[in-house]
Amino acid sequence: MELELEAGGGGRVVSLSSESPEADLGSGDLAPPADRTVSRRHVSLRLVGGGEPRVAFEVVGRNPVVFRPAVGEDKVYRRGEAGELRAGDGLSLSLKAPSFWTVRRPDLKVEVEVDTAVLDAVARREKRTRERKEKERERRAVEEAMEVTEEEMEAGAGDEELDEELEDLKIDLENVDPVQGEL
Repeated sequence: MELELEAGGGGRVVSLSSESPEADLGSGDLAPPADRTVSRRHVSLRLVGGGEPRVAFEVVGRNPVVFRPAVGEDKVYRRGEAGELRAGDGLSLSLKAPSFWTVRRPDLKVEVEVDTAVLDAVARREKRTRERKEKERERRAVEEAMEVTEEEMEAGAGDEELDEELEDLKIDLENVDPVQGEL
């Protein structure tokens, strides 16, 4: 039986096993150790067996920590309060700059639950992409249908009456007075 706590940025990993069932997290375990609200020994961790493995924690530092369950709302624990972490849960030592340590079981591949809002956003984007591609295909089909082939150009070039009518319709814009609107 073994559980690991992995730092938020994928940095340090703290392992708890039957050989070493206890550990402490504190300011030395933070990636940027500049947060002065975190004590050197801020949270005490202990591996709890029996059934599903979990980690019992107790806040021993002066300032509170944030517990983020895999499903549900965040909860703040203060000095002297204790709780339990299961696989997928997170714990942040700082309220000022939260960075969550996530509990995982190294022996199991945990399936990540994807938020329904994320799935909905992905579905909307895929739908918009399909619609955009369909419109693009339709636009190309219309353009191809409207293209004049060389044979059509040659057939239309011999119509001299039409060319004369077009010449009569041309207006010389230089002779138009913009104030009076007359030629």
